Amino acid sequence: MPAEESHAQLHSLYRAEMGGELMVRSLRTAAGVVFLLNQVFKPLDYLAFPEHFSVFLSARLCLDAVMIAIFLRAGTRWPTGSSIVFLLAIGAMLLSMVAADGGVESEYTTGLVLLFCGIPVLFPLSALQVGATVAVLFASLVSMPLFMDGVESWRTFAIHTLFPLSGGVVAIASAALLDRIRFTDFVRRRQLEEARDHLKEMDRQKSRFTANVHHELRTPLTLLLAPLEGMLGGDFGAVSELQSSYMRSMHANGLRLLKLINNLLDLAKIESNQLEVKRRKISIQKLVEDTLAGTRPLAERRGIALETRGLEALPEICVDPDAIEKVLVNLVGNALKFTEAGGRIEVGTAFDPEEGVHLVVADTGQGIPPDQLERIFDRFAQVDSSGTRKHEGTGIGLSLVKELIALHGGRVWAESEGVGCGAEMHVNLPKGAPDWLEDEDVLSTESGRELGVADSLAAMEGEGSFEPEDRGAFALVEIERNVEREESQCAADTDVSGNDAPSGSMVDAEAPEILIVEDNTDMRKLIAYLIGREFNVRLARNGRKGLDAVRARRPDLVLTDVMMPEMTGTELCRAIKDDPETAGIPVVLVTSKAERAMKIEGLELGADDYVAKPFHPRELMARVRSLVRVRRLQEEVVLRNVELEESNRNLGRALSDLREAEVQLVQAERLAAVGELAAGVAHEINNPVNFAANALRALEVYVEDVRVVASHMAAMAESGVGSPDPQQI
Repeated sequence: MPAEESHAQLHSLYRAEMGGELMVRSLRTAAGVVFLLNQVFKPLDYLAFPEHFSVFLSARLCLDAVMIAIFLRAGTRWPTGSSIVFLLAIGAMLLSMVAADGGVESEYTTGLVLLFCGIPVLFPLSALQVGATVAVLFASLVSMPLFMDGVESWRTFAIHTLFPLSGGVVAIASAALLDRIRFTDFVRRRQLEEARDHLKEMDRQKSRFTANVHHELRTPLTLLLAPLEGMLGGDFGAVSELQSSYMRSMHANGLRLLKLINNLLDLAKIESNQLEVKRRKISIQKLVEDTLAGTRPLAERRGIALETRGLEALPEICVDPDAIEKVLVNLVGNALKFTEAGGRIEVGTAFDPEEGVHLVVADTGQGIPPDQLERIFDRFAQVDSSGTRKHEGTGIGLSLVKELIALHGGRVWAESEGVGCGAEMHVNLPKGAPDWLEDEDVLSTESGRELGVADSLAAMEGEGSFEPEDRGAFALVEIERNVEREESQCAADTDVSGNDAPSGSMVDAEAPEILIVEDNTDMRKLIAYLIGREFNVRLARNGRKGLDAVRARRPDLVLTDVMMPEMTGTELCRAIKDDPETAGIPVVLVTSKAERAMKIEGLELGADDYVAKPFHPRELMARVRSLVRVRRLQEEVVLRNVELEESNRNLGRALSDLREAEVQLVQAERLAAVGELAAGVAHEINNPVNFAANALRALEVYVEDVRVVASHMAAMAESGVGSPDPQQI
C-alpha cells in the first residue's frame, strides 16, 4: 500500500470496487433467484390466502417487473442504487401483503425478518446503507396502524414488531462486520497486487540490466580472450610451456564465462519476450551428427560409448539451427556429466507426421529421483544443491532447453526409474514452417554455417562481440570442462603424496609443508604453483582425501576450498579441530562464497583465516606465511616449555641433593663438637688421674719399704736378737 494513500482514499477506492462489478454480480444473481422464488410463491398464495390472492398477485407482478428491469438494464448501470431499490421493492411487496392480511399482526412480517438477515449476505453494502434501508422498511411497518383501524392489542403489536427490529439490528451489525472484513481483504489484496507489480517491474529492470550489461561484459572479455589467443598463437613472441599452460587455462575459463553470459542473455530475452527463433528447413540428421562429432572425442576420453539410432530416417524440418544446437549440446553434455566411465549414451530419433521429430538422449548414469523429474527443468534448479555436490553447474542449461523447445511449439520431459538407473531426456519438435522467405539471401560462413540477412544484421549490432574461430569448440567448452574435471579427479587420487611445486623450484626439504584441498583442477594447479615456490606442497581433491592426508602426515597448514564433493571444507575444518592431535594445525578456507554468515560459520568452527575468491596472490602468500610463522613459533614455544620443564626438574634434583648434603654437614659438625667436648673433658680428668696414679705408685714404694722393715724386725724378734738399729735397717 503506497504511503501517500490515506485511510479515506483507500476507503473510497474500496467502496468504488464494492459498488462495481462485485455489486453487479450480486444484484443480478439475487434478482434471478428472487424472480424464480416469486413464481413459486404465487400458487402458494392462492392456496393459503385465496381471499387476498388478487392483492398478492398484483404485488408480486410489480416485483417481477422491478426484478426484470434490474436484471436487464438498471443493475448494470447503477448497481448500488439498484440494490437499494431491489431491497425496497421486496420490502414494499411484503408490506403490501402484510397490510392486506390485517396489518402488523400478519404472519408475513416474518418475511421482513428474513429480508433483513439476508441483506448483508447478498450485497456488499455498507452498514449505513443497510441501516437506512432497514429503517425505511421498519418505519413503514410501525406506521402502518396510522393508515388502518389502529392497534387492537399493543402486546401483539410489540411482539410482531420486535422480531423485525431484532432482524434489522442483526443485519446492521452483520453488515458492519462484513464490511470491515471486506475492507481488510481489499487492503491486503491491494498490497499483494502492488507487491506483484513491484516484483514485475524489478524483474523487467533485471532483464533490462542483464541485456544491457551483456555487451559491457563482452567488451572486456574480448580484450582478454583476443590477446590470449594471439599469445597462444605466437603473435606476441615465444612463451614458455609453463606460461602457455596457464594461458590455455585462462582462455578456456574465459570461453566458459562468455558462454554463461550468452545463456543468461538468452534467458533475459525469453523473460522479456525478445528472443525469437528463426526457423528454416534443415537436416536434423546433419545437425545431430555435427554436434556429436565434436562430443564423441570427449566421450572417448571418459571411456563412455556414444551411439546414435534412427538418424537416417529423418526428413528435413523447419527449426532454428542455433537453438537446436544449444538444446543438443546441453542434453548431451548433461548426460556426459552424470555418466561414469564405462557407461553408454544413446541419441535416438524418430519421426511422426503428426507430432514431428521425437529426439531421445538416454544415458546409463546416476538417474533422477522421481520427485525431481519435473523440477530439473526449473530455472537454477539442481538435483544435488548441497555443498558436497560432485558436479559443477549453474542450473540454467535444462531450463534454457525447455524455453527454446517451447518457442518452437514443442515440449521436453525427463524419464527415469530412479537413482542409479540412468535417465532419458525426450524432446518433441514439430515440423514447423520457415520464418525466412524462400528468396532471402543466405550467407555461408567459413565454418559452414548459413546466415540469413536478418542474422547478419543482428550480428553487426553486437558491440565488441567476440566470436571464437572454432565455434564448435566454443559450444562444447562446458562439456570439455566437465570431462577435464573428471579426469583430473581421477588423477588427483595419487596427488596426496606428491609435491606439486613448480618445476625448477629450489624449495628446501626442511621448508614447511602446505596441504592444498581443492576440487577444481585449474584452481588447484594455480594455488600449488603459487604456494610451491616457497613451501612444500601436497594436494587433495576433496575434503575426505584431505582428512586422510592430514592424518597420514600432519602438515604445517591446510588450505582448503569450502564446496567440494564428499566432504566440504567446513566439515574438514571441524574434523581437524575436533581431533586433539591435529587441532593445532592452521586451516585457511578459500572460497568464492564470501557471505558474512559463511565466514562466521567457518571461524566458529576454528578456521584460522578466510580468503575470498578472487584473491590476490600476494595476499594469499602473506596470509600463509603469517600463519606458518605463527605455527612455527608455537612449536618453538612448546619446545622451550619442554626444555624449561626439564631444566626445572634438574634444578629440583640439585636442590634436593644440596639439602641432603646440608643435613649431612650439620650432622658432621654436631659430631665434631661432641668430639671436642669429649677431648676437653678427658684432658681435665687426666690431670687428677695422673696425680693420683703417681701418688699411688709412690705410696706403693713406701708401703713396700715399710713391709720390708717390718719383715726384718719380725725376723730379728723371732731369732732373739736385740732390737736392730733403725739406721742399719
